[in-house]
Amino acid sequence: IVLIGEEKSGKNTLINSIMKEEIGKKIVENHEEIDEYEKENNVFTFFDTPIVEDDIISQVKLHEIIIQFIKDRLITKELNKTIHCVWYCIKCQSNTMNKSKIHFIKTLYSELKTYQIPVIFVITQCYNGDEMNKMTQFIEKNFEEIEYKQPIVAKEFIDSDPTISIKPFGVEELKNLTNTAICETILPQNMDNQVAKCYNDIMNGLNKINIITIGKTGVGKSTLINNFFRGHLAATGVGVPVTQNITALTVPDSRLTIYDTPGLELNKAQQVDLKKRITRLIQD
Repeated sequence: IVLIGEEKSGKNTLINSIMKEEIGKKIVENHEEIDEYEKENNVFTFFDTPIVEDDIISQVKLHEIIIQFIKDRLITKELNKTIHCVWYCIKCQSNTMNKSKIHFIKTLYSELKTYQIPVIFVITQCYNGDEMNKMTQFIEKNFEEIEYKQPIVAKEFIDSDPTISIKPFGVEELKNLTNTAICETILPQNMDNQVAKCYNDIMNGLNKINIITIGKTGVGKSTLINNFFRGHLAATGVGVPVTQNITALTVPDSRLTIYDTPGLELNKAQQVDLKKRITRLIQD
């Protein structure tokens, strides 16, 4: 994970929260500007970038540093070393998001998109619900193309009045959102079609297709089966249990066999027995 953010945006606090301790840092080889945070047995490795300054020249330099770093990691062709996601940390109370910073984020996002690297806005230090909503609306208005955002409090906040505190929240949700963002970004958009084609190829190659129907009495299992085979293989009834046993139904020269089961309105002992019979059928 590459972390980007302004000064005091809470990047280090977030890292420490996920690592469960304040960890040391080391300089990444050949990238003096970026600090690497890692811990044994933790799936996350964080790369903390220099703070986002107000002046355009610094922003351009930071953009180049980040992109070159990502390219260098990609060259290794090792999945564990590539950059999988970018977190842009922005303080909930921040009022320093000027036009140049908006342009910096949008330009960086566009280039990261070509590398299939998702960007998540991490709204830190969300101690006030109104401020959190205001920042969320600001992001939605100015960054329509960036769909991922997560408000968090990484460390318990204790007010000047010690009786008032805000417990940490949102960090676990951020981890889950990161997994989702990576999957949705990296997997091809036509994955559903590819899976369907794969499934069809597998099904077409089978010599035998077995289906078990399960459901309450009267929902039309037997009628569905008869329609499938265009005949009257299964006895039907309306709200009456007509299938007393698991029955294998098929027709000559058909690859398909449908196993019709009794309705689920059986008493507890019968349900236990039916479950055993279905399990045994699948195992066999």
